[in-house]
Amino acid sequence: MARRSQLRIYTIVPDTAEEWVRLFHAHIVPLRRQYGFSVDASYLSDDRTRFCWVASHDCPDGWEAAEAAYYASPERSSLPFDTSAYITGHDVTMVQPTSA
Repeated sequence: MARRSQLRIYTIVPDTAEEWVRLFHAHIVPLRRQYGFSVDASYLSDDRTRFCWVASHDCPDGWEAAEAAYYASPERSSLPFDTSAYITGHDVTMVQPTSA
């Protein structure tokens, strides 16, 4: 299967935005990499209410299998924080690159 990418847009608690970004880069990014994902980009909105990022995977067994392995991992379940303390909503969609 071809490389796939997913755009994840989170609504976050503004007062915890900097802490969330730090935790994301310290814990989520390395763990995603461990499970074969790349984190291609991440952005924080100026008003600190939205955090957006793009994850990609080669998906030899499909995106759903890659995600299931990641979320079922013991490392994911033992993160030293609860993501729901930072994320109050999310919009997730598969995306593909475009060219000019």
